[in-house]
Amino acid sequence: MRVFDKGMLHLISIFELVTGVAPMDCIDEPEKTYFVVDKKKMGAVLANKGKKIKTLENHIRKRVVIFSYQESVEEFLKEAISDTIKLKEAEDKSLKIFVSAHDSKKVKGDGDAIKSFLGRLYNVEDVVFRR
Repeated sequence: MRVFDKGMLHLISIFELVTGVAPMDCIDEPEKTYFVVDKKKMGAVLANKGKKIKTLENHIRKRVVIFSYQESVEEFLKEAISDTIKLKEAEDKSLKIFVSAHDSKKVKGDGDAIKSFLGRLYNVEDVVFRR
């Protein structure tokens, strides 16, 4: 079970107040705050051309990135990065993710958060991104 500190609980609370949706997880970094939301509730979060997200960004004074929770690791990564990724899973809960040169920019910016979410939500212990 994930334990949130006071700062995370505050961010989750603001997210829920602004969007009307409770996020499944949250990571706060200096430049961005990341949230994972159930895929069935993404429409409510992104409604009105992302107005709720803009309001949230104004409240917390940084960029907000939303990832959609999926049933499988592969689906999650395809939503978070690109449909063109390739995966190689090992039995020791490690994962190699092969991305194109184009998608490597996304990984460079959000890769640490994606790795953390993979560990927390899908029990993947080791993640390596490759081109």
